[in-house]
Amino acid sequence: MRPLLLMIALFVAGVLSGCEPHDPEDPAAPAKPGKAGAAPLVLRAARLPEGTGVSVDGKTIDAIWRTAAELRVPLAGKGPKEVRLKAAYDGARFYLQAIWNDDEVSLNWFWRYMGKQAGKAKKAALKFEEHKGEDAFALMLSPGGNRKFAQQGCAMACHVAPPAGGQGKAKSRHVWPGEGRGVLDYWYWGAQTTQQHPQARDLWLRRGKQHRLRGDGQPDKSDNLDNISTEFIGPKYVPFRIRKGFQRVLFADNVNELTRDILTNKISGRKGWEIPHHILRSRKGSRGDVVAKGLYHKGRAWVLELSRPMRTGNTDDLPLVPDPLVSRHFAVAVWDGGTGASHARSGVIELKFLPVR
Repeated sequence: MRPLLLMIALFVAGVLSGCEPHDPEDPAAPAKPGKAGAAPLVLRAARLPEGTGVSVDGKTIDAIWRTAAELRVPLAGKGPKEVRLKAAYDGARFYLQAIWNDDEVSLNWFWRYMGKQAGKAKKAALKFEEHKGEDAFALMLSPGGNRKFAQQGCAMACHVAPPAGGQGKAKSRHVWPGEGRGVLDYWYWGAQTTQQHPQARDLWLRRGKQHRLRGDGQPDKSDNLDNISTEFIGPKYVPFRIRKGFQRVLFADNVNELTRDILTNKISGRKGWEIPHHILRSRKGSRGDVVAKGLYHKGRAWVLELSRPMRTGNTDDLPLVPDPLVSRHFAVAVWDGGTGASHARSGVIELKFLPVR
């Protein structure tokens, strides 16, 4: 199933928990930290001492990560069984570190050229095979007072709704349940689709029935574009500078429309050639608020760091308030080379901000 297109060709879609691009059927139940009705897990964000900071680079060398409390979060569904979280903040920004085990890097968003279609004559059409997915991480934040989110996490907003009358297939839903105020804030990082510009995709859900996941505000020509032809099943663009082997990424300044000449003279003899599924562009405006960088430790794990201003000033972002009386709940999801419902997700986690010592 083609991933949910968010705003103008918002690719990958995957929606965590999830909520990132996902398929209608999702058999995985949300992970629960304990028995039914138990209090959620609590992640305590440490206050950065004056004069210190965090380099968002996917490394663990910043001093705060040696002292911040780690929360081990169980995951349910396809993928890793656990993610380890740490959080910190200063007067301006919030920082999150996420670590999960993974035995290899997966970058699966591409088209593979399969040769000419059988049974065709002189004007034989070229056949492309579509592949989807990547290693990825997503987080959904809820304002306080949302009872359904506090009980179900992001599953209440982004997973399957029961079929009417209990008959037929369940349908995917992306709706705000009509409780609480503000927006559900959603960040998505993909090892292939957001890593090259060190940002996460900043998205949101607003209050009201059947309001789907949307991209935060952005100027024209920012964020990625799907590399999909409207004339045939396959890519619309190929790299302008064609190299041997598989190019994992395709940037906006290195694209050439897939013309008949290119099909005939440069691709026809390249069976097995793989072309990136997305054209990568930096995210600007509100959609570019979240800085993110992952670092893969070969054969072991991903280390991901994300950072966003505590208050962005944008109406499509949930403010992060370091007040012990303000409750924030969130949930996370991890993809192991997949997309859609092919992910692991957490139960509800409560975010608390520790005061200055």
